[in-house]
Amino acid sequence: MMRSEEPNDLDILILYNNHDDVTALRSAELWEVALPPVEIIAMTASEQMHYDFISLTGAVRLHS
Repeated sequence: MMRSEEPNDLDILILYNNHDDVTALRSAELWEVALPPVEIIAMTASEQMHYDFISLTGAVRLHS
């Protein structure tokens, strides 16, 4: 798992269908001043299935 006893940021996985939506989200820089710092990880559903990212990291769904 990708967990730390003392994490210094919050990783957020976004599963997307439209790359333009992810580009717009990143360009908004909404998380640039967030505390703790936020890391956006964007993948398509097929990429997530290929890498099994959710299972490997123990990710927890925050919103659907």
